[in-house]
Amino acid sequence: MGVSLDSFTALEAGQTNELRTGVSVGYDVSETIGLSVGYTNYDYQSATSADEIGFGVSVETVLSPSVLYATDSDNDSDVTELSVCHELSLSEQFGLTLCGSLGNVDAAADYTYHSIGATVTSSLGGADTFAGVALVDNDNAGSDSETVFSVGLSLSF
Repeated sequence: MGVSLDSFTALEAGQTNELRTGVSVGYDVSETIGLSVGYTNYDYQSATSADEIGFGVSVETVLSPSVLYATDSDNDSDVTELSVCHELSLSEQFGLTLCGSLGNVDAAADYTYHSIGATVTSSLGGADTFAGVALVDNDNAGSDSETVFSVGLSLSF
């Protein structure tokens, strides 16, 4: 069983910055299958914040597939996401994670999105930090692909 506290900031050119803060609890059902439940708050500059409760299943195999279902009852919105990732060790303290995801947001927003990205991670003194870049696109009319830069901190205890 593990507990983590995460903070994530997306810095998008010409877009409202997003601060994502969450807490989650994970449990390994077996050596290869993990379950998680978490809460995430999305805070946007000059826009309404959102809260989600999420449930996840992950499998420790090739490409580490995972499925996430999250619901935001305030905005009557549900998200389902499938992702795959591959982690590479760069050194004892640094790693590189390559990920791809495909998700769907239903109800009020009603769109499908996909992303591909790379994240450099560092473990120093019990804290994990990361910096990443991802190309994100969705099927909203008038929406272009966006390059999203992110930085964050994850504490596990």
